[in-house]
Amino acid sequence: MRLSNTILLLALLSISSDGYAADWVYVISKKDFSADLFADRDSIRRSGDEARVWVKWIHKEPYKDNIHSRPYRVSMEHYAFKCFAREKALVSYILYADLEMTERNYYYKAPAELEWSDVIPETINEALMNLACDAPDPTGGV
Repeated sequence: MRLSNTILLLALLSISSDGYAADWVYVISKKDFSADLFADRDSIRRSGDEARVWVKWIHKEPYKDNIHSRPYRVSMEHYAFKCFAREKALVSYILYADLEMTERNYYYKAPAELEWSDVIPETINEALMNLACDAPDPTGGV
């Protein structure tokens, strides 16, 4: 009986919902909406001129914006960058009501044809673009 419980526990641990370990690095704090921004270095994917990265905003208090009907504490956002063109696109995001990220408020996935916009110099988006675009390209591109 004890052996079967151990096997069951090992099986459950092997199928964790995260799928990979994250390496969250602090990027900046925003006082105007009381939140800290982190980027997951392990999520960075490079392919030629394009780079993608997941970021996480952690709000100190429930945050209510002008778009969503319910306040949230954590926002997970997936961005794509065109490194040489200095453009960005939001790929998807998930909003969570709680810090443990168990109560999902909202999920958004961009259409297949991403909406690209310029990355403005000296902004948070430029810092994120630099982090993602400075990562090595496993395909051997620039």
